Amino acid sequence: KASRGGMLGRVDDMHFSTPLAPNEAQAKGKGRYSAGYSADEGTSFYVYNYMKKSGSDYLGTVDVRRLPIDHQKTAARMGTVDLSVEATDDEGSAWWMFEADSVPYSPEKDAEIPVGAVIPGVLIQGEYSGSRADLLGGSKWRDGYWTLEVIRDMDTGHAQDLAMKTGLYVWLAVFDHNQTRHTRHSRPVRLTFN
Repeated sequence: KASRGGMLGRVDDMHFSTPLAPNEAQAKGKGRYSAGYSADEGTSFYVYNYMKKSGSDYLGTVDVRRLPIDHQKTAARMGTVDLSVEATDDEGSAWWMFEADSVPYSPEKDAEIPVGAVIPGVLIQGEYSGSRADLLGGSKWRDGYWTLEVIRDMDTGHAQDLAMKTGLYVWLAVFDHNQTRHTRHSRPVRLTFN
């Protein structure tokens, strides 16, 4: 997932495998079930900047982990906030906060931020490790197109990764202002190496 770190030189390494049995919440439709789609083993350098309130099932408000030290500076880094599906993010905008730019949530700090202010939903903290750290990359929006470059060893040696070789099929999915309903190639791309 280049949407998780691709602007900072990392691409989150995920995989598809045999579907997992749903847990109790997933079986009742109360939790997200991703079938066989999971993160590779290891850690990433981001966490979501919110936590589900107990019993809420994300239908109401959520608790915030951290708030910006300077909400105006953070808003300026995010650029224009436009929820239209036709809009794009401003060049160089940053929709994340580093730990150094934020403080743990407190009602006092929350009271300093105007109602309706938008704050980043992602915190960059920690390090990538293990199989989840296999992908380096970067993305750039220019002239109406995204360019994405990803670097990975031909064979990572990790069980969750396929070795890159001629004949391997890959698909790309695009996150376009949505969380789970992605567009994707209807036919795979067949890799060829000389």
